[in-house]
Amino acid sequence: MDVKPTAANKISNLYINDRVGAIVAGVRFYNNGKIRYFGTKGSNFDPGIDITTYSANTWYHLKWVLNVGQRKYDLYIGTGKGVVPGTPTLSGIAFKNEVPNIASVRMDTESTWLVYDQQLTSFNVDNVAISSAAGGNTVVNDDDSGIVYGGAWGYAANRIFGDHMNDVHYASANNDFVQYAFNGTGISYVTEKNADEGNVDVYIDGVFQTTLNLSSPYRQVQQNVYTKTGLSNGPHTIKLVKTSGTYMLLDAFYVTTASTPATVNDNASGISYTGTWAVSSARGFGDYYDDLHYTTVDNDFVQYAFNGTGISYIAEKNSDQGNVDVYIDGVFQTTVNCNAPGRLVQQTIYSKTGLSGGAHTIKLVKKIGNVHGGRRF
Repeated sequence: MDVKPTAANKISNLYINDRVGAIVAGVRFYNNGKIRYFGTKGSNFDPGIDITTYSANTWYHLKWVLNVGQRKYDLYIGTGKGVVPGTPTLSGIAFKNEVPNIASVRMDTESTWLVYDQQLTSFNVDNVAISSAAGGNTVVNDDDSGIVYGGAWGYAANRIFGDHMNDVHYASANNDFVQYAFNGTGISYVTEKNADEGNVDVYIDGVFQTTLNLSSPYRQVQQNVYTKTGLSNGPHTIKLVKTSGTYMLLDAFYVTTASTPATVNDNASGISYTGTWAVSSARGFGDYYDDLHYTTVDNDFVQYAFNGTGISYIAEKNSDQGNVDVYIDGVFQTTVNCNAPGRLVQQTIYSKTGLSGGAHTIKLVKKIGNVHGGRRF
């Protein structure tokens, strides 16, 4: 969204909520001319943590990228309408409340609760958009037809505690189980914690993973008690077995699916070139967007910071090219050979998958050969 505060000495809040109104993330344009955020899980804006300064009558672009499977988010703050920085302003920030879905964006520009500020803060808002990535997380409610319940399970609907869809399935007999077959790269088990609940064994693809203790002195709903990530993209099965306590509940599963790769051209603002690089445009050889960056000096390098679980390096192979060293997050991975008898464009030279969701960096260093050309990621 794009927002423009009309004063730098007032207070305005922007919240992201779940369906029942629990706050997931938010920022405050504070009356000291600074933007602040929830500093830690469960914390309030006060004292909060300052992110950056802001000015009155200036447009700012705010973009939250929320990973509801991991209950974390990245925040981008750009100066100017629609201006998104190449890297997050904040990365990997824990949700204020652990919730499995996002439902709304709320603005609160009234600050009458503040003794020292009895006025309304004026805000201009434009271009508010909420969208899901091609890949991401899907909430599977406990009443989904694909879930298999083994044993004497009951169903409780229209609950008033804040469960997902206000319902749960429950079992009271040890060794009762629930099983769900899914396609994706990860899954979360969302349930309630309470004093009458005990241990649950977790299996993925028939292999025991861990025992969860769901006992709590008081009721806590929509709790993400177990998350499995990094699975190969494809069919998998989760199985949960009650082993102790009076009850075991299922509120929902949260399935992580593989995302569609985003292509970043070699002229993207987020790519950093160090050394003597040049640009070749309108080449006519079939490069992506018909252009590339290139260098002829050994140890020149290109670096790109990205958010995701994997990345590929796309470039040309040719007889005048040689070796390139690849680093991920500062750790050497391999040396790739870009030499070929003839020109081969848009070649996948290197791919890295299975990274943890979040911020990463790829670095490519020219080692030998006459030319090193960077095409796209």
